Amino acid sequence: KDVSNCNYVGPETIVNILTKKFKIHGSKIIDIGCGTGLLSEYLDKFKYQIDIDGLDFSNEMLDVSRQRNYYTNLFQKDVYTITTDTEYKYDYGISVGMFTHNHVEPRAIKNILHYIVEDGIFIFTVRDSYCKEKDFSNYIASLKQENIIKDFEIHDSMKYIDGEDCFIYIIYK
Repeated sequence: KDVSNCNYVGPETIVNILTKKFKIHGSKIIDIGCGTGLLSEYLDKFKYQIDIDGLDFSNEMLDVSRQRNYYTNLFQKDVYTITTDTEYKYDYGISVGMFTHNHVEPRAIKNILHYIVEDGIFIFTVRDSYCKEKDFSNYIASLKQENIIKDFEIHDSMKYIDGEDCFIYIIYK
């Protein structure tokens, strides 16, 4: 209710990019920082015949997500503790609203990539003010320089929430 009162459109914005830019039909997707499962209101898993799992640090948030009956699997995990390849691998990773003040720093991106298959995609939002404060662009450029990722795109000034836009990053693993 809090975010809907602030015209929060982050999930809708990222789903529009994801479905227009990529052929997600039949893919495996993980929603990193899934929270209450708000993404389920925008990404039609039946239309695209996708298998989607959710991951969040908070068990309380996962309990709310579970009630939506949208995700195939839900995992409780701290993104800072993912240091090796995981049992589950995904074609796409999505994260909306996790990279923001007092939440998750850019260094978690390298860890999250352990969930993404070779040639997979990680697409995520970062609030404008936080993106500049934590210098996401330089961090991601360093991942490319180290050959951890193949490439990346930045979409700026995307609609996010009243009073602040966001950057959307697309990382090609």
